[in-house]
This record gives sequence, C-alpha cells and structure tokens, in this order.
Amino acid sequence: RLRAGDFGDARAHIKRAHAPQPPIDRQGRFALWWAAVSGGLLLLVIVALLYFRPPTWPIWLVGVVVAFGAVEAGTRG
Repeated sequence: RLRAGDFGDARAHIKRAHAPQPPIDRQGRFALWWAAVSGGLLLLVIVALLYFRPPTWPIWLVGVVVAFGAVEAGTRG
C-alpha cells in the first residue's frame, strides 16, 4: 500500500478532534474591540481633563467614569 503511494488517513492518529470555533457575533466583536481600546481611551480622556482643566472638571470626570462603566456593563451582558 505504501509503495502504491497510499499513506492512509492523515487524521487517523487523532483521538479527539476539535471542531472549529463558531464565528464571533457582532456584540462579541464590539466587546473585544472595547476591551482593547477602553483602557487607553480612558487614560487619554483623564489626561485631557487634567490638562485643559475645564471649570467643572470633577463633574466631567465623574461623567466619563460613569459612561465608561455603562459601556463596560453593556458589553459584559
């Protein structure tokens, strides 16, 4: 059989084959994107608030943290 070029099934040695993962849905894709971007974006916004120092910067800071928290809660389900 080997001389004829038939090497048999290439997957014969695999005992427990795993199936491919299903594609990521849109909400999951946004959650992955947000997880990658949110930390750096939050730092940039806080630095911008400290640099520009608007008259109501504590309110802005609380608003930004609440907004980020809301998006985080929404992406976690």
